[in-house]
Amino acid sequence: MDETVTIRFEYPFLNGVMRIVKETASVVFEQNFDTDCFLILRIRRRDFPLLISRLKKVESLSIVE
Repeated sequence: MDETVTIRFEYPFLNGVMRIVKETASVVFEQNFDTDCFLILRIRRRDFPLLISRLKKVESLSIVE
């Protein structure tokens, strides 16, 4: 079973966020890169807590409910 999370962050943090996405084996379901970036990610439920804890360390990033 998968979890889905939507995140927003500033463009300068894109490389760091994409590194986290790759390292946690998340799948980018939807994306939009502009002044602010927007991603919808899917990840296995068991890996979801790791993804969230790593994303919360990224400056300017917010998790959209």
